[in-house]
Amino acid sequence: MVLFDFLKYSQFALETTAVWPQNKSSWMFLFRTILTLGVIGIFAGCQVYNSALLISSFVKFSQSLYLLNSYLNVCIKIIILQLKRKAFLKLIHRIENQYFIKYEQVYEHLIANVDKTINTIQWIYWSSAIFCCIFTSIFPVVDPSKSLPMEYPHFNNGPFHIPFYICEMISLFMCAICNTAMDMLFVGLSTVALVQLIILNNKLKDTSKIVKCSKFYSDENRHKLTVEYIKECCEHYIEIEGFLENIENIFSVILFIQLGISVFAICNGGLMLINVEILSLQGLSVIFYIMAMVMELGVYCWFGNNVYFESLEIIHSCSLSNWYEESHDVKKMLLILMERTKRPLEIKALNFTTINANTFVAILKWSYSYFALLNNFTN
Repeated sequence: MVLFDFLKYSQFALETTAVWPQNKSSWMFLFRTILTLGVIGIFAGCQVYNSALLISSFVKFSQSLYLLNSYLNVCIKIIILQLKRKAFLKLIHRIENQYFIKYEQVYEHLIANVDKTINTIQWIYWSSAIFCCIFTSIFPVVDPSKSLPMEYPHFNNGPFHIPFYICEMISLFMCAICNTAMDMLFVGLSTVALVQLIILNNKLKDTSKIVKCSKFYSDENRHKLTVEYIKECCEHYIEIEGFLENIENIFSVILFIQLGISVFAICNGGLMLINVEILSLQGLSVIFYIMAMVMELGVYCWFGNNVYFESLEIIHSCSLSNWYEESHDVKKMLLILMERTKRPLEIKALNFTTINANTFVAILKWSYSYFALLNNFTN
């Protein structure tokens, strides 16, 4: 199915790391899930311990939190996804409903355009995350002053230094893969909703054409077919609305935490950047990290913003459906649909804020304000 292509990369990554929820998980799959969460959780604990040792020095303490927030973020995402397993599986099953798949072939060219865009975004995002991990992993090799990618006092030297270094790299890449896959999962599900809104808008605009193309069309039953078609469009909208409510139910807490961590991560990345040489390997690593954090926030807000504005287009599409040529029943249904869509569809973070472009700008402003405050404090 075309719609499931939007989820294929995130599903592959999450199934590989045993994080993708299953209806009935085998013991081996559960073991792999616990192993993934354990590896990431243990190294998050190591970073918490290391941060506690450096709490007396504000600058070093802030630097020690550089990657800790990413570890904690992905742990929270995995746990919430597992707790919402049943709701998630129902959401995935909902993609197969008749309203979502009926017009896939008719509007295949529109789906292909969206697919091209999302593939480009995924490629850039995955590349940014991998480059960030590579630079973070290799700069201790070329910089003698740095013994580990994430400093840990008990293993900076000694016989366990190399094994711990390898384990750190494995956990870092595992964390990046899970975190990126979870982000792309949200993007994929949001894109399914976005595509359905695009299809619905085009269905409304093409009302007369589609009704006339029906094999049951005749002048006598034109009114009946049009009423049934507009009724189907209304039911399609209700399905999209329910689908987005399910997405919000699963990702609401994740989105709220993501917004807070984005402020913290971008700010800490900025503090790191002014304390290292920008053209050094460590400096490039921090730059890639900040880019990844901004991009992570951006993909959430961009797709949420697209859903918001595409839902607003439904009123305009209804007005382009040649409603003035239709019967009173059709006009009445279109009016009801227009009234319902006056309140646009949104994805919210714990009913605290809507995920859109305005939120993206606000988070960047808060990040800079927090950075300026801490920078003045340390100076």
